[in-house]
Amino acid sequence: MKSAKITILTRIRENKETLFGKFSEKLTKEDKDKKWKEITDEAKSLGATRDNRKKTGRGSGDDTHVTEMDTIVYDIIRNDSPVFLVLL
Repeated sequence: MKSAKITILTRIRENKETLFGKFSEKLTKEDKDKKWKEITDEAKSLGATRDNRKKTGRGSGDDTHVTEMDTIVYDIIRNDSPVFLVLL
């Protein structure tokens, strides 16, 4: 399941401009909806499901590490998130 999540996050990162870009004459709601549907269909074909587990945190200390999924999510949102600007 982890590899399916990484695959889907990678697809989102590859299509970031379409998925999260501002609407224009070249980028319409239909374009975004179509791309999200393609990614959703791929996720379903890989057997990906929504992760509803409640997480209480990882704690802190030496066992805290950045995973591959963390890195991909950071790549997706890093330029758009004031939170990450503070953390850097």
